Amino acid sequence: MIIDLSQIPPEGMESTDTFETDIFGLEADTRAKADPKCPCWFETYLRRVEDCLVLRGSIGAGFLLECARCTEIYREAIELQDHTLQIDIEGRASIDLTDYLREDILLALPSYPNCAESTVSEYHCAGDQAIAKAKLDAKKDRSSESKAGNSDSADPKGVWDALDELTE
Repeated sequence: MIIDLSQIPPEGMESTDTFETDIFGLEADTRAKADPKCPCWFETYLRRVEDCLVLRGSIGAGFLLECARCTEIYREAIELQDHTLQIDIEGRASIDLTDYLREDILLALPSYPNCAESTVSEYHCAGDQAIAKAKLDAKKDRSSESKAGNSDSADPKGVWDALDELTE
């Protein structure tokens, strides 16, 4: 979205638009765990303040994400409410906001997606259940070991002893 800076009145102006999902550049990246599924949208207010353009408003987009725990694909809406962006415009006649908005949305994607935390639909993460079961099993194992007293076997080497062996 290219803004002609001379078209912005002194009191500022509203700007609303959408971008297609190709601005994210994620479709060709097979390693990406995010797939944009609905256009990026924004509803902002633009104003020039000295040599800066100040953008304030809401931006967002919809994605399919892969849960880091159970690897299921789930829907997520990224919405940045009351978002503020300040861009230096000294000496420019126009500015393209596309990269700025794209970057802010991509930075808002969760680095460790969890389907149980979806803002779109309610999911029950199988990975959460597996982690809870593993913790319970480990607790039971420690409990049974402490009751048995480990008298039937020699003390195993500790983790630090194993690490010390690596340097020798």
